[in-house]
Amino acid sequence: MKAETLGALTGLAGAALGATGALVGGWLQTRYARQDRHDDRAHAAAQKTLSALIEARDAAVEYMRDPEQEDWRRTRDAMVRAETAALAIPDAQSLHDRLKELFALYNVHWWRGTATTFVRYAWRVGIATVAIENVSSYLRREKSLPALPRWIETRNQGEVEARFRRR
Repeated sequence: MKAETLGALTGLAGAALGATGALVGGWLQTRYARQDRHDDRAHAAAQKTLSALIEARDAAVEYMRDPEQEDWRRTRDAMVRAETAALAIPDAQSLHDRLKELFALYNVHWWRGTATTFVRYAWRVGIATVAIENVSSYLRREKSLPALPRWIETRNQGEVEARFRRR
């Protein structure tokens, strides 16, 4: 009788341990699956932002070659898509702040009205290229975003501040 009781208790303990292992395993699997979905959403939103930025830069270059085209609309629409997609990137506050600044810089010459069309679009190509570098850095999971080029920091910091104050 003792052997049977001991066998039953051992079986019960094994079943309890197995059930606990299954619950912990299920919890871990759910946790990792949630993290994977989060990472996939972040990657997809960053990819979408990157694609729209590349399209905006390429459309601006085409417009510089032939201003008679209507590519300025393509440039504008692509940049709006990039701004919208950037908002969907989760857990990237430093990237959001940097892109917000770059998107503001992208439109600086519109409200100033002092630059020629060629200079304005050359400016936009440069800003889009810097934004592409920043989003690419995020996609590569680098620890920090690249520093802004000197031509942005020195030449236009006051203009961005003025633009934000003007709103």
